[in-house]
Amino acid sequence: MSQPGHFPAQPALPTPQAWASSQTKKRPRPSLILFQRHFPTPMNKLPFRVTLLHLLVLTLSAWNGLRLWTALAWQDVLNEFSASPPPIITAISGAVWMVAGIILTWSIWQKNALAAKLLVGVASAYSVWYWSERLLWQNPHPNWLFAVIVNLAALAFILLNVKLLSREAHERENENPTID
Repeated sequence: MSQPGHFPAQPALPTPQAWASSQTKKRPRPSLILFQRHFPTPMNKLPFRVTLLHLLVLTLSAWNGLRLWTALAWQDVLNEFSASPPPIITAISGAVWMVAGIILTWSIWQKNALAAKLLVGVASAYSVWYWSERLLWQNPHPNWLFAVIVNLAALAFILLNVKLLSREAHERENENPTID
């Protein structure tokens, strides 16, 4: 306990030399570096087109997750009405594309060096799968032109923006933040 009117001793103020040397030492903050790597902040913000790629991949992953759930939940009804393709094939393809989308999203989020190649491979394989399922299992649809245009637009968007996923593009610092 302190006496009334008695104050504890104040720590000595650092000398100007000690203060200057403490200001010139740059100490890394690992927690801040980890935070910036895993959670984009305004200083480490992803480009808008990369965000759109994230949304595209997440949307297709959610769509295929819904296909998987629907094929499993409504398997009896789909079998009763002889759905084409069979529910087991729909469930397997939905699971495969959902897992591929989750892996792709994670690799883009982690700024993996192979994310760009993985994106091109998954996009090409998904396009081939979509058209083979449409031509082999489904009855002809009158909206084939719309499907071709949307498919080509999505592939063009992916191919034009895949360079943003390169390691150099993610890790470079923005020299002029007002023009980005």
